[in-house]
Amino acid sequence: MLVLEDVLADLLGRRIDIDSLPDKLPGSTLLEARRMASRKNAVHLLRTSEGNVVLKVYDNDRWEMEHSILMLCMSKGVLVPEPFLAGEGYVLMEHLEGPDLRDLINETLDPTPVRALAEWMASFHGATDGSIVRSDAKLQNFILTENGVAGLDFELAHPGDQVEDLGEVCAHLLNTDPMFVREKYELCHEFLERYVQVSMRSTEGISEWTARAMEEAAHFRPGQREMLIREAESLREGNVWPFEESQNR
Repeated sequence: MLVLEDVLADLLGRRIDIDSLPDKLPGSTLLEARRMASRKNAVHLLRTSEGNVVLKVYDNDRWEMEHSILMLCMSKGVLVPEPFLAGEGYVLMEHLEGPDLRDLINETLDPTPVRALAEWMASFHGATDGSIVRSDAKLQNFILTENGVAGLDFELAHPGDQVEDLGEVCAHLLNTDPMFVREKYELCHEFLERYVQVSMRSTEGISEWTARAMEEAAHFRPGQREMLIREAESLREGNVWPFEESQNR
């Protein structure tokens, strides 16, 4: 039977020191090693006899940013996967269970997870002292765990205007099925309103950042490109509810 240490060595092409892992994991019998969907990295779910972990392998230096953000969030009580071990080109972290918010929100149009996401985002922005954009704030990069909403994927985090994150969330609310229906605009309103209530931060610039995220999505959706560009232009004109209200907060 394979043990976790041997599997990590095989996936990374080198042996690593796992003495600092939680006591229950080193030497655990491997039950399953499965490659998870990811466009950017090699991500492996390792299911062991003593618990599940995720190994994320990078072909760039972004592991450093991801690890530092995870460590910061853990220290500030922001719900993220716990990083167990990190080194050149990899992060080994906790595997969190739960549905992703894209499916949960689009299937139910329930504002409850949207408000919870706003609270998570406010906590994240507070933990990073208003200086770091988490980026890649797609709905599928958030899951609903038994302890609440958790954020995933922080390798693209960078200094900047944190309203960028709010714009990405709003864009993904609007441009995922069902697209641009009244209920989705209401969910954007719920998200922005709850964020302001919790964070006491401004959402100035939300129309522009949402429009930019819409244009970014258009690059990857040729069949919907014209519609997404048109919606982005409407946002910039400043007459799309609820964005015209949010800009003045």
